[in-house]
Amino acid sequence: MIRERQREGIAKATEAGKYQGRKSTMTEAQVRAIRDREAAGEISLHWRGSSALPGRRYTTYWLRRMGITTMPEQTIYFDERTESKRVQVLKTYDASYARSCFDEMYQDALSFLCNSLDLESKYELTEPVGDLVWEDVEKEAREDGNALSFFVVVEETGDRLRPLYVSPDWPSAEGFARRHLAPRED
Repeated sequence: MIRERQREGIAKATEAGKYQGRKSTMTEAQVRAIRDREAAGEISLHWRGSSALPGRRYTTYWLRRMGITTMPEQTIYFDERTESKRVQVLKTYDASYARSCFDEMYQDALSFLCNSLDLESKYELTEPVGDLVWEDVEKEAREDGNALSFFVVVEETGDRLRPLYVSPDWPSAEGFARRHLAPRED
């Protein structure tokens, strides 16, 4: 009831031009300066906040919504284009970034990952279960001691960058990337 009244009050104030929402923590000049620094390669904006930015973590999310799409620092292992898209395989040591990309994977990518990790023989899966698959990915991603490395397949279409697939091994990531680039037979 209180939230409904609050919404009504905000709607009326907005119509009257008296309510304009929260003030931005950064000016447009600051945003342009950060975009320029990022384009020059001086800074890299991370998905989970960045020490290169003034303000709090939500500032980074706001910049992402403004179109800044540079990923955390990684090594590019594969980079191919078609007329409409670009697909890359990135090697990253950032487990939180890899997990956020994993959470965005579609069902066909999860199935491809389960097949490449041979999870059907380890577990009796009728369909991929996210947390169980992630635990196996994390276990397989372990390199020297505690270091984790992941291969993330991303697709760039226009100005949008979208994660498609996460794997602990290069061959399955390359296989998925090549399959994604192949013309589809309808």
